[in-house]
Amino acid sequence: MFDGRDLLKASARERCKIIGKDVAMVFQDVFTSLNPSYTVGYQIKEVLKLHEGLRGDALNKRALDLLRSAFRMRRAASTRFRIRCRAA
Repeated sequence: MFDGRDLLKASARERCKIIGKDVAMVFQDVFTSLNPSYTVGYQIKEVLKLHEGLRGDALNKRALDLLRSAFRMRRAASTRFRIRCRAA
């Protein structure tokens, strides 16, 4: 069950609409989570096209916003880690 829907009884088309948009798995191993044949930006845009229907400038802007957000979170986590290490 997800969000009141029985995914086992849902059609493949219905599951495809949910998986990747509302339900996703984030792998921690970089080598298995992203395809090295494509840029990270390309792979993010593929998901946005499929699940949010974005195209053109709106697609590029949203992908860039997501990458910037991820960079800010990574930078903040790195700073917190350095502060903890100095305090230890």
